[in-house]
Amino acid sequence: MGRPWYPGHMAAALRAVRENARLVDVVVEVVDARGPETSRDPALSRVIGDKPRVIGMARADLADPPITDRWVKWFRSQDALAFPVDALTGAGVRDLLRGCREALGEREARLSRGGRPRPLRIMVAGVPNVGKSSLINRMTSSGSARTGAAPGITRGKQWIRAGEGIEVLDLPGILKHRETGAGAQVKLALMGIIPETTYDTYEMGLEAVALLATLRPEMLTAVGVGDPAAPPELIIDELGRKRGFLMRGGEVDRGKAALWMIKQLRDGRAGRFSLETPS
Repeated sequence: MGRPWYPGHMAAALRAVRENARLVDVVVEVVDARGPETSRDPALSRVIGDKPRVIGMARADLADPPITDRWVKWFRSQDALAFPVDALTGAGVRDLLRGCREALGEREARLSRGGRPRPLRIMVAGVPNVGKSSLINRMTSSGSARTGAAPGITRGKQWIRAGEGIEVLDLPGILKHRETGAGAQVKLALMGIIPETTYDTYEMGLEAVALLATLRPEMLTAVGVGDPAAPPELIIDELGRKRGFLMRGGEVDRGKAALWMIKQLRDGRAGRFSLETPS
């Protein structure tokens, strides 16, 4: 694990954020609700300066609600409004847009150009595969922000009109997720932020089992593990046999078994989970 998984365009992406921050009124930073710290770019705060910021906690439908509530309170203690959102259903998106206006306070009511009210301008920023483009599509109800599994699929700066006098800026480029602390890579894999093509699936599967055995053993039970306290190697072999991931001679294809397990966990088929709590 730990191999590079995207091109080295982070500096250009941060430069684009810095240069365009002056064009917008508020920045929406998109994080994954299951791991709000690990899924952030720690450099974003530096480049946006004192620009008002709102946190969009994407994929909140996959996270543990009580822990998500704790994160909302924690962000508020850090002078940042945070809103859990589900881009697939649109839940929480109206609250997020309302929060953008709230973040500006009285300034928002006085935004004008030539004496005429002008749209509220929002920049949306986040690391690859965190759900940024899907959230923009919901915010604008247009589906015009392109989405995909490959990092950096948004190739050109886009202004997208939203309802109620709002314009959303979607920038190309790639921000860098936070990779600090033990287990950061496995958290990113379980959130689907790093592509499965960039890590050894068996090694990652072992790490995931070890993490969940202490954090959420019931999730291992939900994917068919008989004893979540068993050694990770035996757990992967057990799942491989149960799912029929066998090679010639009856040996378990451990890579396929581990990848199947990661996908089950990542997509919420074993239940909602949060990977970290506020400090």
